[in-house]
Amino acid sequence: MKNSVLIVLVLLIFACNKTMQTSNDHDTRDTLRIFEVTEIPLDYDNFDGIDKTEGYVPNADIAVQIAESILFNIYKKELIIEQRPYNVFFKNNSVWCVEGNLSKEMDGGVFYIEIRKSDGAILKVLHTK
Repeated sequence: MKNSVLIVLVLLIFACNKTMQTSNDHDTRDTLRIFEVTEIPLDYDNFDGIDKTEGYVPNADIAVQIAESILFNIYKKELIIEQRPYNVFFKNNSVWCVEGNLSKEMDGGVFYIEIRKSDGAILKVLHTK
């Protein structure tokens, strides 16, 4: 009698555990996986894109957001944030330049990144010594 009760309990625990695991796997897949990598690119060649005459990076705020996204991924986030306030300027009426600011207490160099206004392309990323 004790053995049959023990076997039933083990089977119930196993079944509940398997159900919870399946449920958790499903929840994780739904919340964490927000894209799917495909091997065959989709064909968008026959579609016109959005006409953004002022460019996809129309102002310094957007340029800084893009710069931080790129730089946080390359360097330590804290290193980049320490270089605020950034120097931002517009070169040749086509390229946003974002440069770190080195305070007097800091040793080392600063980051520098160039972002094309028309399409947001990253043209140059460097860090001075």
